[in-house]
Amino acid sequence: MVSYNKTLWGWITNIGHGTTKDGPGWRSIVYFKGCNFRCPWCAAPETINFGAELALYPRMEKYPERIAASCPHGAISVADAKTSTDRSVCAGCRDFNCARVCIDGSREKIGREVSVEQVVVEVAQYKRFHRDYGVTLSGGEVTCQWMFLLEILKGMKAHGLHTAVETNASFDLLTSAAEWTDLFICDLKHPDPAEHIKLTGYTNEIVLKNIMEIASMNHPLWVRIPLVPGINDGAALVRSAELLAPFGRGMKIEVLGYNRLGVHKWRAMGRDYTLGNVEPPAEADLEKARNVFRSFGMEVINT
Repeated sequence: MVSYNKTLWGWITNIGHGTTKDGPGWRSIVYFKGCNFRCPWCAAPETINFGAELALYPRMEKYPERIAASCPHGAISVADAKTSTDRSVCAGCRDFNCARVCIDGSREKIGREVSVEQVVVEVAQYKRFHRDYGVTLSGGEVTCQWMFLLEILKGMKAHGLHTAVETNASFDLLTSAAEWTDLFICDLKHPDPAEHIKLTGYTNEIVLKNIMEIASMNHPLWVRIPLVPGINDGAALVRSAELLAPFGRGMKIEVLGYNRLGVHKWRAMGRDYTLGNVEPPAEADLEKARNVFRSFGMEVINT
């Protein structure tokens, strides 16, 4: 029987249930909060920062005076029947009272602190409905809360669930989690170290090292390529295939097309979105990208 620390606490945004994405079969997905990368195309910017923060949806606002009155810190003012929020004051907020009393959906507290046991119990109950039910730990970046990640993995294995870890693969101890991880899903953002730093703030040296080590272990591995036109397509895509091809038998490749689904979230979190002029790739472009990896003899999946 696998033992684990049930009382360890960590930060998540939410837990989704009953999906067939991000791993094989039916599963839940736990979204960790906090990430060390700063990818400009991120579809989940609400998971970038650590701790709780405020998301604003001004178009939904109906009761500005009520919202302003709910803030004990004076961060919210009203002019022309609309609120204005000083996020620098919100950064030190702990109660997020404005989101708690909000009834029009215009404010939301993002992030909550939970224990390992709370996460395990919530997910494990679904195994009653699907014998091979699984869980994917995603983010943000899960390895930024390393001990929290490990204990959840152990807890899930103690309940007989299939476990997957979705990661940017930048943590040097990643492969030590293999004992409790049935599947690694690793992103390769860009094959060039210098470009990788420009895009994410980190080099890809550890990323490639982890991917190659996991593949060499013959451990189940998916490598995901987020295809962003003008950034990592063309020659960069071919270079990615060249780097991964020697280990192709130990991995599966998935090409994920850039999309704009997270743009409204960037606005809600008070951040600027810099890729507004980038057009999402057409399905023909995605298939062409998949064929690059197939031409190197690699197995390509499309979930």
